[in-house]
Amino acid sequence: MASIDKLHNSAQKFIQKGQFDKAIGVYNKIVDLDPDIRNHQKLAELLGKADRKTEAVEEYKIIAEHYSSNSEFLKAIAVYKLMQKLNPEKPDIALSLASLNNRLGLRGNALAEYTAALTIFEKHKDNSKALKALEAMAELDNENPTTMLRLAEKYFLLDESDQAFDTFVKLAKLLKEQKNETVLNQVYERLEKHFPDRVEEAHAMVNTSTAPEAAEPEYGEQSFEFSGGDDTSYELNPAGTEGSNESGFSFSEDTNSNYLQSEQNDDAKWEYIDFDLGGGDSPAEIPTHADNTPEFDPLKDIDISHNLSTPASNVQDSLNNNKSSNEFVDLVGEFKALFNEIDFGTGETTLSGNTQTFNDSQQNLDTESHYSLGLAYRGMEFFQEAIDEFIIAAGSKKRWFECILLQSICYRDMNDLRRAEELFKTISKYPHITPDQYIGVIYELAICFELQEEKSKAAELYNKILSIKPDFRNVANRLAALK
Repeated sequence: MASIDKLHNSAQKFIQKGQFDKAIGVYNKIVDLDPDIRNHQKLAELLGKADRKTEAVEEYKIIAEHYSSNSEFLKAIAVYKLMQKLNPEKPDIALSLASLNNRLGLRGNALAEYTAALTIFEKHKDNSKALKALEAMAELDNENPTTMLRLAEKYFLLDESDQAFDTFVKLAKLLKEQKNETVLNQVYERLEKHFPDRVEEAHAMVNTSTAPEAAEPEYGEQSFEFSGGDDTSYELNPAGTEGSNESGFSFSEDTNSNYLQSEQNDDAKWEYIDFDLGGGDSPAEIPTHADNTPEFDPLKDIDISHNLSTPASNVQDSLNNNKSSNEFVDLVGEFKALFNEIDFGTGETTLSGNTQTFNDSQQNLDTESHYSLGLAYRGMEFFQEAIDEFIIAAGSKKRWFECILLQSICYRDMNDLRRAEELFKTISKYPHITPDQYIGVIYELAICFELQEEKSKAAELYNKILSIKPDFRNVANRLAALK
């Protein structure tokens, strides 16, 4: 163990000097001696920093397979997302992500990853694999006309005529049920072009009470090579609820914090605590059940954009783009553009220049998924990646408080104490903050002061917390240690 400690110290010195290649050499020795997953994570991180992307992806793959095989699917997804950033052109990564998201019941995310894989297959004109991706998408979302059209055209391109015909008829039946006559007529035109001898048959099938079901895909999820994990069913607990242990993280040391919960305690009767936070305005008065607090939009009413590595406008964009899976933007225009691509291109269905043909909801992970990924990254000590996810998830009013608090804690874990302090002060002014949440934020801020050797400020906050709630966590011990 002593030799491992020496190697860790040696690697840390190289890292501090920015000599990542030398640090990687040391960590290769560490992994050989102690293949703990945390050592693999550090090695992968260093390989990424050294721009050795291929090696980093392979190392991350070991980590992702580890988490997947242990049914820690959110962590596996988080690692595959890191791999995807390093190599966005590798379809196997997108397919693994689609499979994992599907296991967790995150259908929209799975569709987005299948779409990413499809884009790559189309780009490289790998039509057989593109077909499988489309089949998987249609299986997940069998009422998406655009996906069905692309699937029908791909069947026809690959000379699977019966499947193409059946899928066109199924699509026509769906459009008829939706009373979308304009697009239905366009589909009939495609049928007439591809199957001039079967147009009457198609009309008869569409006008009957039932339409032929396209044959069930034989490949299923498993036809894409996906390494890691068994077929154990896994129930995803909503983030932050009792029983959710996927993230593997905890707050400052010794507690099961309850101040992330938004519900107020009916018995709580807290008075306003006039804390001096070392500059800036005093926090808003703690609201109670009797308060008629005006509606508060944290995205507009509190400016935190100077603290974020991602522009605040991107957060709002993520909200604007999160549309219903059944909403289609100008379906007539989409189909016309798609037909033009097919007819005037190479005879193949491509995605270039026409990304709007897929539902916006398939292009963006929902905010809850970003929140869950943030928790997973923090549990693995990928703090910057966690912050990036919490920034996006903060676009949800429901999650705003938790996301800003978690960003603050991540910055503190990264030893960026000034930025952490700023964010702690910011969320202390949140008008809808509950008493427990408020005390919790002030406690985290006191720890931040303590780490900055600002003992008098930390002691002042600890004393005021004790005057309100004497048994709050380990405040008394922390205060005694400051003396």
